[in-house]
This record gives sequence, C-alpha cells and structure tokens, in this order.
Amino acid sequence: MEVSSKRLRPALTIGLALLLVACGRAELYGKLTESQANEMIAVLQSAGITASKENDGDKGWTLSTGQGDFARAVAVLHAQGLPHEEFATLGTVFKKEGFVSSPTEERARLIYGLSQELSHTISEIDGVLEARVHLALPQDQPLADAPKPS
Repeated sequence: MEVSSKRLRPALTIGLALLLVACGRAELYGKLTESQANEMIAVLQSAGITASKENDGDKGWTLSTGQGDFARAVAVLHAQGLPHEEFATLGTVFKKEGFVSSPTEERARLIYGLSQELSHTISEIDGVLEARVHLALPQDQPLADAPKPS
C-alpha cells in the first residue's frame, strides 16, 4: 500500500494545484476568433497582465485572466478599443429569406449593408477605435432619366 500512496501523493498535489489555479481565473471574453484572442493577449501582456486563451470548439476562443487582474484587464482592453466590433457584410445582409422581397426590404438591406461596410472601412483607419455610420439616402432618384418600375 505504501508504494501506491507514494504514487498517489504527487498526483493529488498536482491535481489540487491545477484546481486552485482554475479557481483563480476570470473569463474576460468568449466567442472570439483566435486572432482577436492573440491580439488581446499581446495588449494585456504589454501592460503586465497575464492572460490565457482556451479553444471552446465551435464557440471560438475564450480569454481569461487572474481574478485580481480582471478590472485592470477590462480597462486596458477598453482603452485600446478591444475587442473590435464585428460588422455584418453585404453578403450576410442581403441573404434572401423568401422568393420575393418587397422594395422596402431591399432598400432597408441596401442602406444597412452600405452603412456597415462604411463603418468597417472607417474603423480600419489608423487611430480610429470605433466608427458608426448612418446613411440617409433620398427615396427618389432626381437625376434618373425615367422612374424605375417596382
């Protein structure tokens, strides 16, 4: 019995240590891409905060840090504009649900898609942390030769 207890003791010690480490962690963000998680870890490490990422399979990546660093980590990431806002693309906006869309639905999708694309483009400019665009397009086309049929 002594032989098995000698082998069991280190395993229990390691298991207890892992449990204590896991209890001291706080999840910062979930459902991240790996590149988002890596970028955020780099920012946190440059601020002297230890962070780690875990793969959640289909859900993406989870970013966590020590509970004592949680508030400072959130503040550092917020100051850097992280995580970046996800924008819908024209392809996802114009995904057709039925056979026929009304002109109003098509117009709403177009305006939403254009504003998302412009927001995304402006957000890519150096120094811009966040951008939001609201478009107001005229209903009729005053320069058109003939009105469009519905």
